[in-house]
Amino acid sequence: MNRLLVASIVGGLALTVSTGTLATQNGEGKRKPPRCENKYECEASATFTLEGEIPCKCKFSLPDSAVIDVFKKQKGPGVRKVGEYSAECNTGNIWLKVRSENGALAHKSIADVYIPYEVGFGAETFAADHANGTPKEYIWNKGDGISAVTTTGGTQSVTLNSIGGGPRLAGEYSDTLTLTVSGLPLLPTP
Repeated sequence: MNRLLVASIVGGLALTVSTGTLATQNGEGKRKPPRCENKYECEASATFTLEGEIPCKCKFSLPDSAVIDVFKKQKGPGVRKVGEYSAECNTGNIWLKVRSENGALAHKSIADVYIPYEVGFGAETFAADHANGTPKEYIWNKGDGISAVTTTGGTQSVTLNSIGGGPRLAGEYSDTLTLTVSGLPLLPTP
Protein backbone atom coordinates (compact mmCIF):
# COMPACT_ATOMS: atom_id res chain seq x y z
CA MET A 1 0.00 0.00 0.00
CA ASN A 2 2.90 2.27 0.68
CA ARG A 3 4.04 1.67 -2.82
CA LEU A 4 0.68 2.67 -4.20
CA LEU A 5 0.72 5.85 -2.14
CA VAL A 6 4.25 6.74 -3.29
CA ALA A 7 3.30 6.00 -6.92
CA SER A 8 0.25 8.28 -6.63
CA ILE A 9 2.35 11.12 -5.19
CA VAL A 10 5.04 10.77 -7.89
CA GLY A 11 2.36 10.62 -10.62
CA GLY A 12 0.66 13.74 -9.23
CA LEU A 13 3.99 15.61 -9.16
CA ALA A 14 4.73 14.61 -12.73
CA LEU A 15 1.32 15.82 -13.87
CA THR A 16 1.82 19.16 -12.07
CA VAL A 17 5.25 19.68 -13.70
CA SER A 18 3.94 18.76 -17.19
CA THR A 19 0.92 21.11 -16.77
CA GLY A 20 3.32 23.98 -15.99
CA THR A 21 5.29 23.15 -19.12
CA LEU A 22 2.11 22.99 -21.23
CA ALA A 23 1.22 26.48 -20.02
CA THR A 24 4.34 27.85 -21.72
CA GLN A 25 4.79 28.39 -25.46
CA ASN A 26 7.16 25.82 -26.91
CA GLY A 27 8.52 25.25 -23.44
CA GLU A 28 10.55 28.51 -23.61
CA GLY A 29 9.28 29.87 -20.38
CA LYS A 30 6.91 32.48 -21.86
CA ARG A 31 3.69 32.36 -19.99
CA LYS A 32 0.23 33.05 -21.43
CA PRO A 33 -1.35 36.35 -20.37
CA PRO A 34 -3.47 36.09 -17.27
CA ARG A 35 -7.15 35.56 -17.66
CA CYS A 36 -9.11 38.80 -17.11
CA GLU A 37 -12.23 38.97 -15.05
CA ASN A 38 -13.40 42.23 -16.75
CA LYS A 39 -12.86 42.43 -20.56
CA TYR A 40 -12.26 46.22 -20.46
CA GLU A 41 -9.14 45.73 -18.37
CA CYS A 42 -7.67 43.50 -21.05
CA GLU A 43 -8.10 45.48 -24.24
CA ALA A 44 -7.36 48.95 -25.62
CA SER A 45 -8.11 50.71 -28.89
CA ALA A 46 -7.02 53.83 -30.78
CA THR A 47 -8.69 55.72 -33.61
CA PHE A 48 -6.64 57.29 -36.38
CA THR A 49 -7.71 59.94 -38.89
CA LEU A 50 -5.84 59.79 -42.15
CA GLU A 51 -5.90 62.96 -44.21
CA GLY A 52 -3.79 65.05 -46.52
CA GLU A 53 -4.06 67.56 -49.32
CA ILE A 54 -2.80 67.28 -52.86
CA PRO A 55 -1.96 70.78 -54.09
CA CYS A 56 -3.38 72.16 -57.31
CA LYS A 57 -0.91 71.82 -60.16
CA CYS A 58 -1.45 73.24 -63.62
CA LYS A 59 0.35 73.71 -66.90
CA PHE A 60 -0.61 76.85 -68.79
CA SER A 61 0.12 78.19 -72.21
CA LEU A 62 -1.20 81.71 -72.79
CA PRO A 63 -0.94 84.08 -75.74
CA ASP A 64 1.99 86.47 -75.64
CA SER A 65 1.18 89.93 -74.39
CA ALA A 66 0.93 92.06 -77.50
CA VAL A 67 -0.64 95.14 -79.01
CA ILE A 68 -3.23 94.00 -81.54
CA ASP A 69 -4.34 96.38 -84.26
CA VAL A 70 -8.09 95.73 -84.20
CA PHE A 71 -8.75 97.90 -87.28
CA LYS A 72 -6.09 96.28 -89.48
CA LYS A 73 -7.62 94.70 -92.54
CA GLN A 74 -7.52 90.95 -92.56
CA LYS A 75 -7.65 88.51 -95.43
CA GLY A 76 -11.11 87.06 -95.83
CA PRO A 77 -14.21 87.35 -93.68
CA GLY A 78 -14.72 85.96 -90.22
CA VAL A 79 -13.05 86.17 -86.87
CA ARG A 80 -9.45 87.18 -86.37
CA LYS A 81 -7.27 84.78 -84.42
CA VAL A 82 -5.35 86.63 -81.71
CA GLY A 83 -3.60 83.65 -80.10
CA GLU A 84 -4.14 80.39 -78.28
CA TYR A 85 -4.32 79.23 -74.70
CA SER A 86 -4.32 75.87 -73.00
CA ALA A 87 -4.62 74.71 -69.43
CA GLU A 88 -4.23 71.33 -67.83
CA CYS A 89 -4.90 71.05 -64.10
CA ASN A 90 -5.20 68.17 -61.66
CA THR A 91 -8.47 69.70 -60.38
CA GLY A 92 -10.40 68.44 -63.41
CA ASN A 93 -11.73 71.93 -64.19
CA ILE A 94 -10.42 75.27 -65.31
CA TRP A 95 -11.86 78.68 -64.61
CA LEU A 96 -11.62 81.61 -67.02
CA LYS A 97 -11.83 85.26 -66.12
CA VAL A 98 -11.59 88.13 -68.59
CA ARG A 99 -11.39 91.80 -67.68
CA SER A 100 -11.69 94.83 -69.95
CA GLU A 101 -10.23 97.95 -68.31
CA ASN A 102 -12.39 100.38 -70.35
CA GLY A 103 -15.37 98.10 -70.92
CA ALA A 104 -15.00 98.79 -74.67
CA LEU A 105 -12.52 100.36 -77.07
CA ALA A 106 -12.11 103.92 -75.75
CA HIS A 107 -11.09 106.86 -77.95
CA LYS A 108 -7.70 108.01 -76.67
CA SER A 109 -8.24 111.76 -77.15
CA ILE A 110 -12.03 112.29 -77.13
CA ALA A 111 -13.89 111.56 -73.90
CA ASP A 112 -16.95 109.32 -73.82
CA VAL A 113 -16.42 107.79 -77.28
CA TYR A 114 -16.49 103.98 -77.19
CA ILE A 115 -16.70 101.14 -79.68
CA PRO A 116 -17.97 97.75 -78.41
CA TYR A 117 -16.25 94.54 -79.41
CA GLU A 118 -16.51 90.80 -78.81
CA VAL A 119 -13.69 88.38 -78.06
CA GLY A 120 -13.85 84.56 -78.09
CA PHE A 121 -12.02 82.23 -75.74
CA GLY A 122 -12.58 78.78 -77.19
CA ALA A 123 -16.34 78.22 -77.06
CA GLU A 124 -16.86 81.15 -74.65
CA THR A 125 -17.45 84.76 -75.74
CA PHE A 126 -17.01 88.09 -73.97
CA ALA A 127 -18.72 91.28 -75.10
CA ALA A 128 -16.91 94.47 -74.09
CA ASP A 129 -19.90 96.71 -74.58
CA HIS A 130 -19.88 99.35 -71.83
CA ALA A 131 -20.56 102.86 -73.07
CA ASN A 132 -19.31 104.66 -69.97
CA GLY A 133 -15.64 103.69 -69.66
CA THR A 134 -16.07 101.45 -66.61
CA PRO A 135 -14.26 98.13 -66.43
CA LYS A 136 -16.15 94.98 -67.37
CA GLU A 137 -15.25 91.57 -66.07
CA TYR A 138 -16.68 88.11 -66.49
CA ILE A 139 -15.91 84.78 -64.81
CA TRP A 140 -17.28 81.69 -66.49
CA ASN A 141 -18.94 79.55 -63.82
CA LYS A 142 -22.31 77.98 -63.10
CA GLY A 143 -23.10 80.31 -60.21
CA ASP A 144 -22.33 77.71 -57.55
CA GLY A 145 -18.56 77.96 -57.74
CA ILE A 146 -18.32 75.15 -60.27
CA SER A 147 -16.39 75.88 -63.42
CA ALA A 148 -18.41 76.31 -66.60
CA VAL A 149 -15.41 75.07 -68.57
CA THR A 150 -15.32 71.42 -67.53
CA THR A 151 -12.57 70.19 -69.79
CA THR A 152 -8.87 70.58 -69.32
CA GLY A 153 -6.14 70.09 -71.82
CA GLY A 154 -6.25 70.90 -75.48
CA THR A 155 -5.59 74.21 -77.15
CA GLN A 156 -8.29 76.86 -77.43
CA SER A 157 -8.25 79.85 -79.75
CA VAL A 158 -8.46 83.46 -78.61
CA THR A 159 -10.29 85.40 -81.32
CA LEU A 160 -11.50 88.92 -82.04
CA ASN A 161 -15.02 88.06 -83.17
CA SER A 162 -16.44 91.48 -83.98
CA ILE A 163 -16.07 95.21 -83.58
CA GLY A 164 -19.19 97.32 -83.16
CA GLY A 165 -20.54 99.06 -86.22
CA GLY A 166 -22.06 102.47 -86.68
CA PRO A 167 -20.33 105.75 -87.23
CA ARG A 168 -16.80 105.82 -85.85
CA LEU A 169 -14.83 108.94 -85.09
CA ALA A 170 -11.32 108.99 -86.49
CA GLY A 171 -8.50 108.55 -83.99
CA GLU A 172 -6.80 105.96 -81.85
CA TYR A 173 -8.81 103.63 -79.64
CA SER A 174 -7.57 101.38 -76.87
CA ASP A 175 -8.56 98.85 -74.26
CA THR A 176 -6.56 96.50 -72.07
CA LEU A 177 -7.91 92.97 -71.89
CA THR A 178 -6.68 90.49 -69.26
CA LEU A 179 -7.33 86.74 -69.49
CA THR A 180 -6.85 84.74 -66.28
CA VAL A 181 -6.88 80.94 -66.38
CA SER A 182 -6.90 78.96 -63.14
CA GLY A 183 -7.30 75.44 -61.79
CA LEU A 184 -9.15 76.88 -58.78
CA PRO A 185 -12.25 79.08 -58.52
CA LEU A 186 -11.65 82.73 -59.38
CA LEU A 187 -13.07 85.75 -57.59
CA PRO A 188 -14.07 89.10 -59.07
CA THR A 189 -11.43 91.82 -59.08
CA PRO A 190 -12.17 94.30 -56.27
